Amino acid sequence: MTFRAEQVSQRVRIGETGIAYFDVTNTSDRPIHATAAYNVVPERAGPYFQKLQCFCFEGQEIAPGQTQKFPVQYFIAPELATDREGRGVREITLSYTFYPTRGFDEAQKAG
Repeated sequence: MTFRAEQVSQRVRIGETGIAYFDVTNTSDRPIHATAAYNVVPERAGPYFQKLQCFCFEGQEIAPGQTQKFPVQYFIAPELATDREGRGVREITLSYTFYPTRGFDEAQKAG
């Protein structure tokens, strides 16, 4: 599986909503059931970085050889500029780890 961000960086003003896209390709010959976990750096920016829509909210199924584009719609809370913890944050890095979900098939069949 390959996973990459479509854009390396974005410039979004505090208080604005942004959208980023990630491409995932299943390079195997079998369907992949996977989910994504995210990380925000610096850690103190985490409470101000709010995901409105994210592929990480639920598991994904990707067919063999298929490439899917996944959006993340996010919002930078205005309090980032005024709260003591957020002051001085000029750059926020959002990263994902996309990994196969074990037991996904069994859970789907049982549900």
